[in-house]
Amino acid sequence: MIRSRRAHRPRWLDASASRWGWQGWAAIGFAAIHAAWLLADATPASSREAIGNAFFAPVGFAMAAMAWANARNAELHGRARRGWRWLTAAFLILGTTTNLWAINDLFLGHLRVTQAMVDLGSLAYIAVLTIGLLNFGPRQRTRAWMRVSLEFAMVGIAATTLVWHFMLRPRVLAAAQLDWTILPSLLSPAGELITVLAIVLVLMRGTDRGSAAALRIIGLGQLLNVIGDSVYTPLAVAGTYRGGHPVDLLWMIGDAMMFVGAAYQYHHRGDEATVRPTAEERRFARLPYLFVLCGFVPILSASSHWSTSDRLVLYATIALTLTIIARQVIALRENALLDEERRLQEARFRSLIQHSSDTVTIVDENGTVRYQSASCERLLGYPPQHLVGESLLGIVHPVDATVITTMLAEAERTGEHTRPVRWRACNQTGEWVQLETIATNLLHDPAIRGVVLTSRDVSERVALESQLLQAQKMEAVGRLAGGIAHDFNNLLTAIRMTAALVAEELPAGSPLVGEVREIERSVDRGSSLTRQLLAFSKKELIQPTLIDIAEVVAGIEPMIRRLIAKDVTLDIRATLQPWRVLADRGQLEQIVMNLALNARDAMPEHGTLSIAVGVTTVDVATARMNPGLLPADYVTLTVSDTGSGMTAEVQAHLFEPFFTTKAVGKGTGLGLSTVYAIVQQCGGVISVRSAPDEGSSFTIYLPRAGSERRGAQPAKGNVGAAGGRETILVVDDEEPVRSAVRRILHKYGYDVLVAADGADALEILRREQRRIAVLLTDMVMPVMSGRELVEHAARGFPDLRIVVMSGHTEDPTLRQGQLATEHAFIAKPFTVTDLSATIRQVIDGSPVARPGAIPAGAPTA
Repeated sequence: MIRSRRAHRPRWLDASASRWGWQGWAAIGFAAIHAAWLLADATPASSREAIGNAFFAPVGFAMAAMAWANARNAELHGRARRGWRWLTAAFLILGTTTNLWAINDLFLGHLRVTQAMVDLGSLAYIAVLTIGLLNFGPRQRTRAWMRVSLEFAMVGIAATTLVWHFMLRPRVLAAAQLDWTILPSLLSPAGELITVLAIVLVLMRGTDRGSAAALRIIGLGQLLNVIGDSVYTPLAVAGTYRGGHPVDLLWMIGDAMMFVGAAYQYHHRGDEATVRPTAEERRFARLPYLFVLCGFVPILSASSHWSTSDRLVLYATIALTLTIIARQVIALRENALLDEERRLQEARFRSLIQHSSDTVTIVDENGTVRYQSASCERLLGYPPQHLVGESLLGIVHPVDATVITTMLAEAERTGEHTRPVRWRACNQTGEWVQLETIATNLLHDPAIRGVVLTSRDVSERVALESQLLQAQKMEAVGRLAGGIAHDFNNLLTAIRMTAALVAEELPAGSPLVGEVREIERSVDRGSSLTRQLLAFSKKELIQPTLIDIAEVVAGIEPMIRRLIAKDVTLDIRATLQPWRVLADRGQLEQIVMNLALNARDAMPEHGTLSIAVGVTTVDVATARMNPGLLPADYVTLTVSDTGSGMTAEVQAHLFEPFFTTKAVGKGTGLGLSTVYAIVQQCGGVISVRSAPDEGSSFTIYLPRAGSERRGAQPAKGNVGAAGGRETILVVDDEEPVRSAVRRILHKYGYDVLVAADGADALEILRREQRRIAVLLTDMVMPVMSGRELVEHAARGFPDLRIVVMSGHTEDPTLRQGQLATEHAFIAKPFTVTDLSATIRQVIDGSPVARPGAIPAGAPTA
């Protein structure tokens, strides 16, 4: 495979070019030119010293300029900028002393005093450089600074001792005198070594990534300078050094690397992430102990002239020192392991806190936030640092401020965990979030010194509790409504029966006939009211019959027109359909009305409300694309509007109980959930199409009813008015109802017996069983309920025909259509015609209505 030329370039070359920029390459090029000139040795000796010094004249000032650029870089953090300011001062001193050195060599005749001033300037440079390098590391405590100072002293003393003993002492002894100007040259290599130790110390303590890389480059440059100073010092003592000496190459490369380090930092963006020390950098921590051992080398060299006893003392001292150093190295290793374990524990704790579903807040005794876990951003949307330093009450709902202050006071007073309290916090979008918080007083803990608040979002739980409370309230109201409806239906039954008797007794043309008819119409309106109460309490007796949905829509069209606004156009396309559905008429009316009212509310100003009835056949392919639909024939009811429409999120919760997008007091959230329940009960499916600002369309699929039916409505007309001579037992705990029904049936020729409860009815049945043809019983009675009576009568008297009458019942067997199929049903308040027709049909064996009966052949989608 042929590779491009760029693929053969080393990675470090591309990385370096982008890291230290043209300034770094310029420094490298300058050092290369100096090296080429020095190694070529083509310059005459008379001008070699001047040219060599001229090469170094701009170096210190160029380094100072690069360091100052870093000091002004706002992208660097505070410690790095402070360190570069110190390094700028150090490089300025270096540039000044270098040029003073050149002037001394070229124009002052190598004066020893001037040379000493240069060396003292070099020591000042080393001191300022060391301070600047230490500023790159984290802030140290007092004890840490004392330990660092001792380590520097160990290295400095040992290095100075080695330089003196092996490099300077022989020459001083040869000269038979000790000149004070020698001291700066003696200390210079040791000082350069201390700067390297400072860099190692900063890398061990940890600093940001950019500064760490820059310090490594500077450290390599300083090591070259240490070597250069070590070579230069003997030459300086002997007075044989001149500019242009080969040792200058070490200095130039070292200074160039320091410049490259500064350029690297300049081209590296600020990074607050701290770099942990590597294993190699940790080993440098043993450097001071190595120099302690090196300090014994001159002593061992001089001990050759000592007595045997003195040497034994020296060896014992060295052994003791080695033991102490070994113990310290082991302690360093143990401390490193402890530090690593502590760091892992801190990282583990930090990760647990930051990724916990609960949020942790630490506040002081004044309620000011001192710490906030990262989960706050997920919970409330605020970055953690946004809340630190602010009062906790700043995000608390004004009504809940007392709750928070009381909780904090209780925590400070008891010193224990407080009970969980709920309060509302304002999130970043301005919405209120329900939180549950436990406070723990840790003001006495030196590591915390605050009250720890552990909070979790309970908004969903509060909403569910609110829904449960609302459901319990509605259940209680439903029970009350059902009880009222039962008693009300009994009253209406008695009134209707009595009114019918009065109407038949009045002569033709009597003015009182109209009044009686008004009473009957009032009973009808009362019956409609009780029907609504029973629907609300979910105790309505379902009477499914074969119905044309178009007929239902046409029947309630006038009511819909009265309910919608004048600016809303009502478009109804509901022609009579050949297919029927098996459903309760009242429930179908409720479906249409709920959907129409929802459409009206979605169009507060103007729009079009469309109601359409049609038929469709769903095949297998269509059924697969629409979950819930089965391949069958369906009658469809579609209610559409041109209103505001709904988002996908709203549609996802559309049929949930209590879910509503209307303002408080404008809706209960039960309308569509009731529609959904009724459609499911009928074996149908409801689908929704909607988008914001594009309106909504609800389509209901109800299965087509089969041809064979049970539970059809009793025939009306002449059959309903027929009477007979059979004996009927009427059982009802309400005396007005018993009396009215007895008089009606007696008027139609029947022989009527009455009982107030089930026990009396059974006694009459046992006594008069041969005479009684029909048992007409209420369902809700004391002593013995209607269901128990029906069960006993059906077992004891198999030839007895039974008719059940009720306004509502708690018995699920009646509401769900589980009574024996031979038992007919008539709902209170019934008319005289309904009563007489039902009794006649039961006696004659004709089909009658039964609660919840499902005709044969109806699909069960």
